[in-house]
Amino acid sequence: MLHRTLIPLLLLHVLSACNAQAPSVVDVGGVPPTDWSVLPEDTLPSGPDLAVGDTRDSGVPDAPMDATPDAGKDSSSDVLPDSVFDALPDSVPDVVAEVLEDSGGQDTEPDLCVPDCGGKQCGPDGCGGSCGICPDDGDPCTGVACHGGLCELFEVVGPPCEEPIPVVTLTYDVVVAGAGAGGVAAALEAARLGMSVALLEETDWLGGQMTAAGVTSMDEASTNRESGLYAEFMGHVQDHYAALGKPLGTCYWSNQTWCFEPHVGRDILAQMIASEPGIDLFSRTRVTAVDSQWIGGHPTVIGVQALQVAPSPIQYDLAAEVTIDATEAGDLLALGPAGYRAGKHTDATLTPSDCVQDITYTAVLRKYGGGVPPSLWMASPPPGYTAAVLAHFQSIVTTGGADWISGPNDYPASWLTHVGYRGMPDSAGGAYTSSQPGLITRSGVNWANDFPLTVGQLDPAQRKVAWCAAKLRTLQFLYYVQHDLGQTQWSVANDEGYDSPYNLEENLCDEIPAAFKEIEARMPVIPYVREGRRLIGLTTVTGSQIKRESQCAGCPPRAAETFPDALAIGDYPVDLHACNGNGDLELTLENTSDVPAGFVSGPFQVPYQVFVPATVDGFLVAEKNLSVSRLVNGAVRLQPISMLTGQAAGAIAGFSVLRGESPRQVPPVLLQDHLVDLGCRLAVQSFQDVPRSHPAWEDVQLVAARGIMNGYSDLVFGVGDPLLRKEAAAVLVRAFDLPMVP
Repeated sequence: MLHRTLIPLLLLHVLSACNAQAPSVVDVGGVPPTDWSVLPEDTLPSGPDLAVGDTRDSGVPDAPMDATPDAGKDSSSDVLPDSVFDALPDSVPDVVAEVLEDSGGQDTEPDLCVPDCGGKQCGPDGCGGSCGICPDDGDPCTGVACHGGLCELFEVVGPPCEEPIPVVTLTYDVVVAGAGAGGVAAALEAARLGMSVALLEETDWLGGQMTAAGVTSMDEASTNRESGLYAEFMGHVQDHYAALGKPLGTCYWSNQTWCFEPHVGRDILAQMIASEPGIDLFSRTRVTAVDSQWIGGHPTVIGVQALQVAPSPIQYDLAAEVTIDATEAGDLLALGPAGYRAGKHTDATLTPSDCVQDITYTAVLRKYGGGVPPSLWMASPPPGYTAAVLAHFQSIVTTGGADWISGPNDYPASWLTHVGYRGMPDSAGGAYTSSQPGLITRSGVNWANDFPLTVGQLDPAQRKVAWCAAKLRTLQFLYYVQHDLGQTQWSVANDEGYDSPYNLEENLCDEIPAAFKEIEARMPVIPYVREGRRLIGLTTVTGSQIKRESQCAGCPPRAAETFPDALAIGDYPVDLHACNGNGDLELTLENTSDVPAGFVSGPFQVPYQVFVPATVDGFLVAEKNLSVSRLVNGAVRLQPISMLTGQAAGAIAGFSVLRGESPRQVPPVLLQDHLVDLGCRLAVQSFQDVPRSHPAWEDVQLVAARGIMNGYSDLVFGVGDPLLRKEAAAVLVRAFDLPMVP
């Protein structure tokens, strides 16, 4: 019988022959959370040459002292066959021969222990020896460890063995980042001009603030109801509800408003995109880098890199002639070479603590006639439901509050006033209008639940904290509705489709307890972001330039200043949600005196130059990312104008590619002529003698928008009047920008 001290030497030889360094591991065989990538110390031999805990050349690191085999492990899984132990060395190494010689080949101690390996492939034999050593399996991304006396496979964790993300290189005419109202419109317009378009969206919803954020009450003053892609989209919405016998006038306490359910708007946008074969939609894909080169004396964006997160990771390298930032927060501006503003500073002097407008994590509420499903009932208050939060909610809406439909708009408002504010048609319910709030069964939460935001929180690495805090504020309001207001039939709608893979896999918040996860899963996939980064373009439109005032007796208010290169018309008042004092504004551009008293709406123009960077080629912006001041952002951030400015950006991109020139070189008059052909209004005047049905409507829009012919007043163009010689001369000078003779 061999001397017991030979056992460690034999093991040392075998382990040295394997010479495999144990990597970091994760268990794949149902092993408990103990780190079984190492052997328990009592499986390591002791003796003069290799003491307990000494792993020299063995390739096996130390294990925790409390590691124990799992007696209940199913030995049929991931167990190596006995044949793997056949390849042990045939010869005895010299160091073993030396010990044999020293001991005379005889045991020097009586055999006091009987080894017991009982079917074990590895591990201790009960006598200080081992039942076997697990060999290296030869795969660099797996290993073998002893567990319960059996050799089991484990996976290596680390860069050498991570599955490489495939890289796909594609080329398009136009890349549009962000599939909100503006991004979808930009993609549609470019595709209809014959462009190949990549439309990237990091969620799995279309429509951005309009649908993915649940803001489906259209914020407009009726100026653009027949304009361009907005009119086309809303025409499909009207057709949907007309087929169900239901009106759209369910919000803002007026039967003349336009409102719809988020999933209806999303589905219509999807149908519009599907009708354009030139558009490739990349869902759950976010831009990670903006590629640019110095071309023709300008830094030029030549494409983007984007990561698809699901259903499987793919890295896209997308080359494009023109790239459009239509994200909700101007994310490409932060990645690319174009200058931008955020808060009251430019990118050269960004201040993370600067405020921007509040965000709102909205919710779609449904009235459950048979009672709220148990999983959607808030039995206890959510975290942060403090006395201060309660007092804030009570200041906005309360039992016995003011009825804004029949009385003055006083605070706090009644619950029915709140329901009528963001009421939606209900495809699964009855028919009603906003003047019948008691009948409304579907409405939005977008009033008492605003939440502050800073410039620093626009950063994708930081924004989820703010997003989750805003979401929690809305959960607090829902608890207030169910308990303090006693509205026991209301909770989040469970049929809007917000419980999407993106929402469930990427968007849930650790701060929200498990008791509320069913509710959270049915909240919108993004918050309503009112303000992000804003381009520094060829010009920056400021508050004084869109200040709405009447320009003639009996004429409706409109902006005094006009832009001869206008590509879209807005009409919403300046509306900043918080962060609206002089100390929050860019005082080199504007101040609060540029805002008219009251909530004044009326037409204003959005010029071509706000889409184009001051110095960068190959790049445009849409959505809320235009080159405007903070006050003007408060008027161009709404859904209808976002869709129309998106269409304008798509037109610039398409004409740029068609003409083989940079966006800054495209003559605006060509874009204007194209857009009025598509029914886009461009003039601020409301000529009553030239309605849309008039055969000269397009021509009048073009000459009035460019300031060539302005009519007698905002109401009368004089379309049938003869043109005097001096008037003709003035028209020629304005049309061709001729010099005036002194």
